[in-house]
Amino acid sequence: MKHKKGQFNFLDFMMGVVIFAILMTIFFKYSSNITKKQEGITGLAVEGKTISNDLLSQGFPSNWNSSNVVIIGITDDNNQINETKLNNLINVSYEQTRTLFRTRYHYYFLFLNQNNSIIKITPTQEGIGYPGVNSSNIGNINTKRLIKLERIVFFRNQMAKLVLYLWQ
Repeated sequence: MKHKKGQFNFLDFMMGVVIFAILMTIFFKYSSNITKKQEGITGLAVEGKTISNDLLSQGFPSNWNSSNVVIIGITDDNNQINETKLNNLINVSYEQTRTLFRTRYHYYFLFLNQNNSIIKITPTQEGIGYPGVNSSNIGNINTKRLIKLERIVFFRNQMAKLVLYLWQ
């Protein structure tokens, strides 16, 4: 059979369209999954930054206690960790703190000295946050996303790190 100029094989054209459609579907499926994972980590990081900013403020009211707190802040007017506010925070329930932090994520924070040793908040408590979590089991949390933020603070007249963990 003679081929005339400008003709094409319809079957070849349809196979090309089908293969192109399959490749485009695969591309968009995988690229949207990557975007969702990045959005999840970005959301955690943004909320972690917000929570750590709240913690390192004076809070509201500035002399808050567990019954009148609106914004949780644990520093005084000299930007040092205020032990009274820290102890007041211990008396606020975990679920109430999540509401006050405006987060749907779980959190746990603690303080480390310059040698990366834990500075206990009370003789029996090393950190504040999700019940049952501590520095020895934070790495065993069953989650797909866990972030760690560190902020430099003054705690008990020394430089220290506030280490905040946040997870879904």
